[in-house]
Amino acid sequence: MQKNKIDYRIIPAENDKRVKNKAIYDSNGNYLSLEDGRSRWQVRKNYGINFAKIMRALGAEELEKAKKNNTLQINEETGEVSNTPEARRYFIKSYRMAECGLRLDFKIDGSGAKKLSNAHFCRDRLCPMCMWRLSRRLAWETNQIVDKYMKQCPDMIPIIMSLTVKNPEMGELSKMMDVLSSGKSGAWQLLQKWLGRRGIKDYIRTVEVTFNYVSHTWHPHLHILAFVLKDYFSKENKNYISHSLLGEEWKHVCKLDYTPVVDIRRCYDKNVGANERIKFDSDIKTADFAGAIRETAKYCVKPLKLFSNSFDDYDDGLGREEEKSKVNVKDVVRELDEALSGRRLRALGGKLKTIAKELKLDDDENKKDLIHNDDNATAEAVWEEIYEYVFEDKDYYLTERDEIAQEQEQEKKFDLDTG
Repeated sequence: MQKNKIDYRIIPAENDKRVKNKAIYDSNGNYLSLEDGRSRWQVRKNYGINFAKIMRALGAEELEKAKKNNTLQINEETGEVSNTPEARRYFIKSYRMAECGLRLDFKIDGSGAKKLSNAHFCRDRLCPMCMWRLSRRLAWETNQIVDKYMKQCPDMIPIIMSLTVKNPEMGELSKMMDVLSSGKSGAWQLLQKWLGRRGIKDYIRTVEVTFNYVSHTWHPHLHILAFVLKDYFSKENKNYISHSLLGEEWKHVCKLDYTPVVDIRRCYDKNVGANERIKFDSDIKTADFAGAIRETAKYCVKPLKLFSNSFDDYDDGLGREEEKSKVNVKDVVRELDEALSGRRLRALGGKLKTIAKELKLDDDENKKDLIHNDDNATAEAVWEEIYEYVFEDKDYYLTERDEIAQEQEQEKKFDLDTG
């Protein structure tokens, strides 16, 4: 029997047996599972397994296509499959997603708070766990950049813009993504120049994509956190951009035959009334950036939401029986994966980009630290715990627990501070 060497996979039964053989249990014989509040590690990992299954199914489809087209080549001696690059790509994605986050190492302080200290992540843009970790990292980095920017530029105030287009149908996402942010002629690149002429040069821009399960359409849109001079909202400012003006310009650069929905407003203290949103307040220190930073720090796609309305567990690409007539999740995942491939979905401009370089915050998402969300991730740790995932039980079980000598931890901290 020929072995398909492209068939990357983890054997769940072997993994589960290994983990359970060393798992720690309580006095009642129950395995100790991971409890970490809102982090929901189990939920994210379980959805990640669903995506791994879908990627595997997509790879199998590509193999079938190659067979029908008589392009599939199999080495009779080795069983190696060739001439199927798309199938190989999906199988590798499936393997990496299944392997992602199988083992989680935590440092725990005296209050019981857990901080992740080590893990292996696949970094796929559709992986729920990786994109959650990336969003948290981006939020921390954005805070560092904005804080330093406000100290250097105290005369600037923040505004938040949202730019949308009419929801493209299934099969049209890649084309719309090309319109929004492709090369020097993309809509955002053209709008960026227009904004620059009006004094808006410092910004953080992200692209977000969601899927509407009611209309079966995509919803790509842009969030921009930008900074303007304090006199921007004064009546004398000729560079002031109203909603209507922004909408007309966005329509122009996107080459649309309709006026799209846009939003632009000043960031404001969440504790004040809505009428304060565009009213100048000389005390910029009271402005609340939290909401705007969350908008621009969250990543491009919410993988969990691809399943949250319609799919608990993936089964042959369709989900629960009552959902089969609605949408094929394989088609959704395939289109989203192809549309996001190779695209730059987050960008900084002006002084914000310069500050990011000064802080040595790499703009390459593949180099982002997904383990630590701040500079003090494992300070004052007293315990170290290791949890490993069990496929059958869809849970993480405690497999190791060790007390940390404070002298050793202080030495590590000293080495980090002086190294």
